[in-house]
Amino acid sequence: KSEFFDLSLLIGNVPNAKVRWKLYDAGAAGGDNRSGWFIDDIQLIAAPCELTPPTLTQLSPLLQGTVFFTGPFNLSASITDASGLDTASLQLFYSINGGTYDSTTLSYISGNIFTGTIPSVNDSDTICYYFSSSDASPCHNTTQYPSSGCTQFIARSGLSLPFCDGFD
Repeated sequence: KSEFFDLSLLIGNVPNAKVRWKLYDAGAAGGDNRSGWFIDDIQLIAAPCELTPPTLTQLSPLLQGTVFFTGPFNLSASITDASGLDTASLQLFYSINGGTYDSTTLSYISGNIFTGTIPSVNDSDTICYYFSSSDASPCHNTTQYPSSGCTQFIARSGLSLPFCDGFD
């Protein structure tokens, strides 16, 4: 079993902190002659800033599969972080037909909602995209959505039906 405890609020500005464990059994100190805990593989992480990356979630529409529209595509995400956001780092990256990635800076809408636009594409183009953000802490924690790879869709110009003018 792994557990995580954030002690930064308790010892965040303490230059010399000690961590110790104390065993209580039925409200009394000690293990009542039992073996107690076996604690190993302890990892303490210290940093000059918080280490939690922003929380980033794409909002609808989530474009996947085939989309009967060639753009432009307005995509939105909800992005939050306890230490604030580095607004210059809020980006929407996209690639067309496996080419190099281009990016656009996300624009603030309201609350924790940001939006970016992928420009119009040609019929049957394949678009791969992802969001990226960093927080405003000195550590510049970064996150991406999806966490790896990209979300992909094919843009189609729509349905075309044959035109017949002989229904007299």
